[in-house]
Order: sequence, then structure tokens, then C-alpha cells
Amino acid sequence: MYRGLPVSKSTIPCVGKFSTNVSLGRLKQGNGLTLSENFFGRCDEQRFGKVTGRIGLRKKSKQFQFMLIKTKGIVFRTKKYSETSVITDIFTEEKGLRSYIINGVRSQKSKVAAGLLQIMSPVELIAYHREDKEIERVKEIKAFHVYHSLPFDVRKSAVGMFMIEIARKTIHSQEEHPELFQFLLESFLFLDETTQPFANVHLHFMVNLTGYLGFMPGGHFGQESSIFDMQEGVFTDIQPPHPHWLSQAFGEKLDLLLLLPLERCHEVPFTREERQAFLKNMLYYYRLHIEHFPQINSHEILEEVLV
Repeated sequence: MYRGLPVSKSTIPCVGKFSTNVSLGRLKQGNGLTLSENFFGRCDEQRFGKVTGRIGLRKKSKQFQFMLIKTKGIVFRTKKYSETSVITDIFTEEKGLRSYIINGVRSQKSKVAAGLLQIMSPVELIAYHREDKEIERVKEIKAFHVYHSLPFDVRKSAVGMFMIEIARKTIHSQEEHPELFQFLLESFLFLDETTQPFANVHLHFMVNLTGYLGFMPGGHFGQESSIFDMQEGVFTDIQPPHPHWLSQAFGEKLDLLLLLPLERCHEVPFTREERQAFLKNMLYYYRLHIEHFPQINSHEILEEVLV
């Protein structure tokens, strides 16, 4: 039995059986078990076998909610964390964008294939989740779709790399957003599976992603609305008093990319030079509507590989 033992907030020797509202300053009895913030459970209801108790933090109980979640996700980025581990950013269907430590993935005995965590990879994972954690841990992870052409076709890979860079630099929400997740997933799956021309896929992606980011173009192209005001985000019939607007030709193409489904985006006519100019205008449109929109680099590769 321990009496008068000072205890820190982060590590508390727990008891085999202990009374409710044990003081932080003293323990009535204990058996050397340790309760820490890394234990998966709730601090107000810890269970060690048949043992249940509550630890009171003076007058208020400090509670940490842990849960196991099963969700699908798309790998946004993976970086080295230690000799054998990585941190990977995954946009999940259930919890939005999350960062996970995956241990042992870089060791020879790893059960997780290195290719599984390549960017754009669709995965299914079971993860430990707690709202106040910036980096969480994965219990299990596996592929739920294996790409057939995307990693091996240089031109498709360039398009996909651009799309994932746009997504990574614009999507930061940690909230559930199944519609956005489905939009991203369908875009990458289509790019992988299509046998049609795909030189406009990234343009269709950029134009329609604006709807999820909050600045989708308003109105439609027509005789009385043939100019797109990029600053206001609307089609208009009057040339704006500022330089941030699209010509009639590009306004019409923008409207077509908004109206046509992904499967038909190749029907929008672009020359190589027009496609490059339109892309630069779309990047500028993003910059007008997203504060501190970072530099995008992968579009330079697109200019080299897309005809």
C-alpha cells in the first residue's frame, strides 16, 4: 500500500482496485500498473482486465477519448520518421486529413509493403484515433485498390502527381467530408482505368475541386455572360475594371469543364498552348481565392509530357 506518494499528471501508478476520485497528490493503494496518456481508453474509465476506476484531477476529471476507426483513405504524402518508421499524411473518408506514424515499414521484416504508402495510393486502415493528437498510430493498413497503369505510365503519373499536389496544398480539414473523398477517389481511379485521352483530366479536377473549396465559378457562359471575372468568381457580360478575368474563349472552356462529366472532359478542345495557358489561369484563380496559396511545381512536368 502506498500513501502520500506524489504523482504527475502524465503518469499515474494505478491500483488493482481503487476508489473513485483518487487524488492526484496521494494514492490509497497500488500494484505498479501505469496509466499514461498513451494508454488506449478513457482516463475516467480505465479497464485492466476486470479492474475499473476513475482518476480525479482535483475537482475536474481529465478525459481522453480514444477509439479505433476503420476507414478508407488516399495517401497524400509519406516522409521518413526514423530508421524504420515513416509519417504519412492520409486523407480519410471518416476523419479528413490525418497524419499517422507507421512503425517498422522500412525494415526488412516489415509486413507493410513500401509501395502501399506511395502517394495517390488508395488504402484501408484501422487506426487509433484521439481528437487532441496531431499524429496518430495505425493498427492495420492495406490496399483497397491496386492501380494498373497509373504508376507505370509516365504521362498518367505526371497528371496524377499534379492532382495530388493540388489536393495536398489546398485540403487541410480534419473533419469528415465523404463527398470530397469520393471526388478525389473517383478522379484517381478514372485516371488509372481510362483508355480515352486524359490530357484534360487535371483541368477538370482543378475546376471541379473549387466546389469543395468554396469558390466554384458562379453562373454559366452565354451571350450575356461571356466573360469570367476571376476576382468575383462569376460569369458576366461586362469586362471588369481589374485585370483578373478570362477571355471569352477560355470562359467557354471553363463552363464546359464544369458541365461535362469526367468521362467526357476530353471533348473540350484545347491546343497544347491553350491548355498550358488555361492551367496557369486556373492556378492564378486559386491564388486569388486561397490565402497564402503555395507554389505549385509539378505543372512544369505536365508541360513537357502532355501534347
